[in-house]
Amino acid sequence: MWDAIRALVTLHIIPINTDHLSDRQVYTYLWYIARSGETVMPDFFSRGWYIDFTGQGEKGIDVYVKYYASAAERRAYQRRFPQHSFPDHCEPPYNRDHLIPDL
Repeated sequence: MWDAIRALVTLHIIPINTDHLSDRQVYTYLWYIARSGETVMPDFFSRGWYIDFTGQGEKGIDVYVKYYASAAERRAYQRRFPQHSFPDHCEPPYNRDHLIPDL
């Protein structure tokens, strides 16, 4: 997995928000992206591309709020979507994101 991440970083592709997944899950998702031909869209203001491992849509927001959102961000989401029941905050079970270089 780390070889794949290092290779991506050299291409200015940065995996983010991976701490809620095991190494195997991260590697499997990277392999899925590579095989599927999905494109990674650059953030207009960034120096590279980011692969956000929280996912997309409602499920992705729930994962982000549960593991990564600050208290202020959680309150903002709850104000914006008052009808939605967000999961309680949990510390991610893994601690690798700080080891992945940013651009």
